[in-house]
Parts: sequence; structure tokens; C-alpha cells
Amino acid sequence: MATWHAAHVEPAAKIHCEFRGGADLPEKYRGRYRPASPCLGEFDRKNPREKYCDNCKPVARRWQQLQAALNKYHEDEKKAAKRALKSRLKRRKAQGRPVRVVLGRLYSCAYRKNRKRGEGCLGKFKAKSSAQKFCTVCQKHADADRAAAWREKHPDEEKARGVKRWKTLMEDAARGKSFRPDARGLTPLTKLRITLAACLAADGLSEYAMTNKLNPGTKETFAKRRGTLKSFWEDHRGEYEREKGRVSALAKTERDAIAAEAERKIQDELQSRFTRQRRLIH
Repeated sequence: MATWHAAHVEPAAKIHCEFRGGADLPEKYRGRYRPASPCLGEFDRKNPREKYCDNCKPVARRWQQLQAALNKYHEDEKKAAKRALKSRLKRRKAQGRPVRVVLGRLYSCAYRKNRKRGEGCLGKFKAKSSAQKFCTVCQKHADADRAAAWREKHPDEEKARGVKRWKTLMEDAARGKSFRPDARGLTPLTKLRITLAACLAADGLSEYAMTNKLNPGTKETFAKRRGTLKSFWEDHRGEYEREKGRVSALAKTERDAIAAEAERKIQDELQSRFTRQRRLIH
């Protein structure tokens, strides 16, 4: 540094502050790392390593410390989190505050309802966080109790949520959506439509001409009913092709009987849903 000062006896030319009052920082850090006084923009360098003006210098140093801490944390996040937890426990002890949980030790489950343990309580649990008080089974009971207490405390908000939930159910019912899928994720109505579509395709009927049979008995226009089946063709193309290969090997009379039975059940299912929807509305 002495050599640099000897070589720069005359005043150095002004340089631009690289911090610029935190203008280049991410949005969430700008408010926290804004200098108390506005950035000077240009300043006279006093040493060869100087990059920030006098107003930005204190904040820029804190920003550099934060970046170093974040880089160290992301090198090994699990190790850093464990180290931070130990530091918090040490601070609590130094302040004389009680340290309730030490990670890795066994603790008795603290959940009680009407002075009784929760159903299926494990009795003891190995602490995985400093805030843990219940075993994995009783934690679900505690969450349910907290949700019930919230509903009792906020009846108007809970009523609004219920209205919104029922509105969604009625809209799904109007679109012909069932809520009881099988192991493959296919609802009874979807399986019936796949079977009927496969039988009709084996007889040479196009997908466009199947609309009235796959979605019958509604007051919607043909275009709207056709749009309702759009997701059916997109999501179940594979099941449809496999079923078409199966029914194509059957005799014409047997295939017609399967198609008639599927068409009847589709009409019954849609009619029952329409009835349930009217009951929910009234």
C-alpha cells in the first residue's frame, strides 16, 4: 500500500461506487441493505482496494458478510442447519432460558385430550426439531384439534370456505365428474365411456359421431358436450386403444350387447348426478 501511495502522489481520478446504494441487489434485500445516506456515485480512492463510497461502505460490508454466510451454508446445508441449531441452543443457555429439546434424544409424547393419550400414541419419540412435542401419530391429532379450534373461532370464514367447496363439487358433478376412482385412477363413468367408445369404434363410428352416446341427455349444445369429452380423449387414449383391441375380437352380437349395457349405465349415472345436483341447490 505504501508503494501504491508513493506512485499516486497526485490526487487519483474519481471512480464509480460499485455498490450504487444497493441498486443491483435482489428485490428482497434492497430495503434491508439501503445506505442511510444516498450513494455518492463517484469518490476519490484512498487505497488500491477501495470499491465503495463512504456512504455505501458500512452496508456493503454487511452485504459481503451475508454473501459469505450464504455460500458457506449452501456448501453443506444439512451441516450448516445443525451448526445453527447448536448455536441457538448455546445462546438460550447463556441467556438463562430453558432448553427443552436436544436433538436425537428420546422424549415422552406430550399430547393429551381429556387427560388421555391419542389413539395409537407411540409413547416416546426421537426429537428431530427443537419445537417437536408430539410423536408422529399424535402430531396428526394435534393438527386436527388446532384446525377444529380455528373453525370454532372463525365461523364466518369457515362458512365461506364451505360454500366455495360445495360450489366446486356441484360444478364437478355438472361436468360428469365422479369422486370414487379405482386403483388406476379411472372413475366408473370413465370406464363405461371407454368400453362404449371401443365398441362403437369397432363398428366404424368416428369419435365425433360418438358424442351423443358418450355424453347424452343434457341440455348443453353439441359443441359444449363435445368440449366436455376433450379431456377424456386426451387422458385415456391408451386405455381406449387397448379396450378397442379387446372388443374387436368379440362377435358382433356380443359387442352390441356390451355397448347397449354401457350406454344404459352412462345415462343412469348422468341422471343420478343431475338429481344430486338439484338436491344440493335446493
